[in-house]
Amino acid sequence: MKGHELNDEIRYLQAQAYFKIIKKFLLKYPNIKFKPQNGRSNFNLRRRPQDSEININKTIKSQFNLLRICDNELYPAFFKYKKKIYILKSYKIN
Repeated sequence: MKGHELNDEIRYLQAQAYFKIIKKFLLKYPNIKFKPQNGRSNFNLRRRPQDSEININKTIKSQFNLLRICDNELYPAFFKYKKKIYILKSYKIN
């Protein structure tokens, strides 16, 4: 990825990678040699609505990665100002 992809593009690329892995598995099945995983495992927490909050005291540039991974429908970016909540949605124009 190049760093400019928005959530829907990221999800599309992720799905394509899954399909590629599944196809590779099915082509080799049942002649698959399993091996134990090496290296450290990781665990990513589930995103919650509060994970999409933008800090109005920081620049857009410093928060761009947060803006681009927010789902405009399920968990849009937002900020709070004077006891009100404002939603931000981002779209790319080609």
